[in-house]
Amino acid sequence: MSGANKDIPLFEDARLAASRVHEALGPGARGFAAMCAGAAENRPVIWVRSSREQRRLNPLGLSDFLDPARIVVAECDRPLDVLWCMEEALRFGGGAVVIAELASPMDLTVSRRLQLAAEAGGGVGLAIVADAPVTNATETRWFCAPFHAPTGDCEQSDSTLWRLSLIKNKKGTFGAWEIGWDAATRRIIVVSKIAGGPAVAAGPYRRDATLRGRRGGDERAEALRP
Repeated sequence: MSGANKDIPLFEDARLAASRVHEALGPGARGFAAMCAGAAENRPVIWVRSSREQRRLNPLGLSDFLDPARIVVAECDRPLDVLWCMEEALRFGGGAVVIAELASPMDLTVSRRLQLAAEAGGGVGLAIVADAPVTNATETRWFCAPFHAPTGDCEQSDSTLWRLSLIKNKKGTFGAWEIGWDAATRRIIVVSKIAGGPAVAAGPYRRDATLRGRRGGDERAEALRP
């Protein structure tokens, strides 16, 4: 349990706090999740997703971010099973980084249940949500989108960067950055801080998911009951 209760340092003062559940959304959310896993040094990574996804997750494809041997991929038949597997991994994962691709945003009941599991196991939970999230108990929420930097604006051999926006933070400030990934050192490189903050980096995104998130909330909560 060497990774228990150990934060994941990202860059500057930004980090994913241990024993907490976080959220990522946007077209670059999976890339951000891979960066977080890589920044977690030698801790095990449990990546939970639906077996019905057309795009498969090949750990070898993440080799620029982390050692593929660190990744355990769990594929579940139903969205409710993804939630159950995430909870079990957080509770008994011994400080692991648990990443889950969710079909629907977590409501307050579900997120509180997952938060309790993270506190018990001491690891870091990161939920990738495809839709605009609803009010819940997650510690932070990140919006990530890739963009192609003009030639000469990036010192990396690869000019692909990400616009990263911290749009929810229970215990700190908000912010927005242009970042890159250094595959050699396996760390996030800050290219610049974005003036105007999260609103500029994230751009307009849908905030009307609250009612849709409530629909089916009882069913999702039921999956996390003993």
